[in-house]
Amino acid sequence: MIRDCGLSGPSNFRDLGGYAAADGRTVRWRRIFRSDALRLTDADVAILRDEVGLRLVIDLRTAFEYGRREGGGNENYVQRNAAVGAHRVHLPMVDETRIKRQASDERPIAARSYLKMFERGGPALTEAFAYIADPAHHPLVFHCAAGKDRTGILAAMLLGVLGVDDETIVADYALSQANMAKALEKIRARPDAERILASRPPATFEAPVEALIGFVDAVRGTYGTWEAAATVVGLDLDGVERLRDLLLTT
Repeated sequence: MIRDCGLSGPSNFRDLGGYAAADGRTVRWRRIFRSDALRLTDADVAILRDEVGLRLVIDLRTAFEYGRREGGGNENYVQRNAAVGAHRVHLPMVDETRIKRQASDERPIAARSYLKMFERGGPALTEAFAYIADPAHHPLVFHCAAGKDRTGILAAMLLGVLGVDDETIVADYALSQANMAKALEKIRARPDAERILASRPPATFEAPVEALIGFVDAVRGTYGTWEAAATVVGLDLDGVERLRDLLLTT
């Protein structure tokens, strides 16, 4: 199995399967995917519908981001997503990207904001985990706009409670950096590239690994373990074990 499903529209779509957990099991392939916004081509629709068999899309974007696509007259976007045949749920996380830095905090801006995004986005994450814990919704994908910040937090949390080690969690996040370069190339090839790039800060196309390292360190420093942090999203130890039994295989 490979992480890349061959989609040409999204730049940051990948499988979370294959990672080793502490108990010797591995994360099941073709169950859970992470992505940036699903700007699909007709070929992508066929892959997700006929090969992946996608059943659920969890959209973590803000109401503004969601409405700009769903209600903003982008007919191709809406029609192609509908053609996949997957149920779609909108669970907006808090888009907390501007956190005032304390003088003693030298971490990157993203690292400082990720823990706050995680804690303030608790209700959306709670619902997301409820969907993930139900096999009737598999295979599923969760995504935000770029597939690195909000999506990265949920992916890290999921892999953490499944027992995947911190180094691997960080390595999965790091895959987004190369994918951000692909996203930037696609935008630069568009006739309206100048307008799009002018409206987005440079950080949109960056996925510094230090950000996720900072988030992992913050989780460890605040909660001690991923299992303890899982209480923020309503998971107790029984819930964690059920999730592991569902998504891990020998």
